[in-house]
Amino acid sequence: MKKIISMVLAVAVMVCATSVFAKAEERNNPKEAMQKTISYASDVLFADDEPTYMDEWYIFALARSGDGSVQDLLDAYYSNAEEDFIAREGKYTDYSGADSLGEYVRVALTLTAMDRNISDFGGYDLLDKIIKADSSAYEQSSTSTLSYALKIIEFYEDEIQNANELKSIIIDEIMMRYIDDMGFTYMLGEWAAVDVDTTAQAIQGLAFYYGYSDEVTNALENSFLYLGEQQNSEDGAIMSWGASNPSSTAQVIITASLIGEQAFDYFITDNGDTLIDGLLVFELEDGGYYEPYYGADAGSDYFTTSQVLQALVAYDRMISGKTDLFDFSDLEEEMVLTETNVTTLKPDLIDESPKTNDTSTIGFIVLISMISFVVAFSAGKPNNEK
Repeated sequence: MKKIISMVLAVAVMVCATSVFAKAEERNNPKEAMQKTISYASDVLFADDEPTYMDEWYIFALARSGDGSVQDLLDAYYSNAEEDFIAREGKYTDYSGADSLGEYVRVALTLTAMDRNISDFGGYDLLDKIIKADSSAYEQSSTSTLSYALKIIEFYEDEIQNANELKSIIIDEIMMRYIDDMGFTYMLGEWAAVDVDTTAQAIQGLAFYYGYSDEVTNALENSFLYLGEQQNSEDGAIMSWGASNPSSTAQVIITASLIGEQAFDYFITDNGDTLIDGLLVFELEDGGYYEPYYGADAGSDYFTTSQVLQALVAYDRMISGKTDLFDFSDLEEEMVLTETNVTTLKPDLIDESPKTNDTSTIGFIVLISMISFVVAFSAGKPNNEK
C-alpha cells in the first residue's frame, strides 16, 4: 500500500524541483537530534527518578523510537505505573472524582506502543473502561483525547463489538469542536477559540476519515491550510500566541509525518527554513528543549521536550518507511510465523479504517494529493509575506 501511495504522490508533485528533506538534512540532522533527546530522557530526566504514571508521553515516544537501549526504562515504567494503578484501585479520576477518559486513553496508548496487554493492567481492563465510557465522558474530554481515543478504537476494533458506532460518535464529537470554518478548539464553551496545537491533533485523528462526510473533508482541508498560515517565515517554526513555539511545531510535524513526506513541502519558507529547522531552534545542549515563555535560561522543559521527542520519532519513522506514530500494525507484523504457528495478521489500518460510510484509503490519497497540488502551483503561503 505504501508503494501505491508513493506512486500517486510522485505524479502529484513531479513539478516540485527540490525536496524539503534535502534542505532539512543540509541544515540540521533530525536523527541526531532524536538520539540526543532519547539520551536526555535516559541520562538526565529519568537518571535518579524512574519513570511512572504521568510520564506516558516520554515512554510512548521511546517505545515508538525502536531504540533497544531504552528497554530498561520501558520496563521500569510498566512496573511502577502498574503498581500505581493498583494502588488507585484501577481508577483514574479528574478533579471532580469522576473517571477520566483522557487518563485511560493516554496510558492505553502508551501500553499499546510498548506491545503490552491493555486489557490486563494490574488486573484491570483499560480497553473496557474506554469503550464503555458514557457519552458525557466524550463530551467533556479535550479534542486531543478524542483523537487519541479514535486511534485506540481503530487498532482494537476487532475486539470491540460496536467499534464503528464508537468511531462515528467520536468523529462527530471532534467535529463539534471545528469552529470559524478554520480549525479546532481544545474544548467547547464560552472561551472556545481555534488553537494551533489542537487543530494539528484533530487532523491526526481525522486524517484517515477524509471523505467520511463533506463536513469532515472541508474541515481537514481548511485546517491544514490554517496550520500552514501559522508558520513563521523567519525561522520555520509554527507560531502560537504571536511567537514561534516548539510544542506547536512538534504537533504539526507529527501531523505532517502521518500524512506523508510531501506534506512537508507545504511547510517551507521563502528562505528555505523547514519545520525541522524551526523545531531545532529551541534545542539545548543537554538534548532537551526550552519553553519560550520561560526562556532558554530556565533549561529544558518537561512537557515541551516530551512533545518534541514524539515529533522527532514521528519524523524518523516516516523517512524510514515505517508505520506512522499511531499506527501500531507494525507490532503485529513483527510476529514470527512458522509452519506450525501461522497467525493471520491484522490488515494495515489504512486499508480498513474507517469502515463507516465506505471511507477508504483513496480519500486519504486525495487529501495528500491536494496538499501536494497546493505546494506545486501556489505562488507562496501567506505567512511568507508577513
